[in-house]
Amino acid sequence: MILFSARDIVVPARGKAKIATDLSIDLPPGTYGRVAGRSSVSWHHSIDVGGGVVDLDKNPVFVILFNHSDVDFEVKVGDNIAQLVLSSMLPEVVGVYE
Repeated sequence: MILFSARDIVVPARGKAKIATDLSIDLPPGTYGRVAGRSSVSWHHSIDVGGGVVDLDKNPVFVILFNHSDVDFEVKVGDNIAQLVLSSMLPEVVGVYE
């Protein structure tokens, strides 16, 4: 799932910013959400995503962006800033007897 910025904001050079998505989610039982960066933004603008796991009790979802460059990074409403990846928390367990 693509995460979009809900606000205009500037991530300062060598700084960080908390980006609102205005997205509230209710994850299915046995899953968790992980916020992942976009490789093209990382490569072209030296932007990294921090704080990867979505807390079930924290809504709406925010994205933390770190700017590792010497230039401010402008984020506009509707910009694709990250991705939400859903993963299973409950692996299948198989008993092994010898």
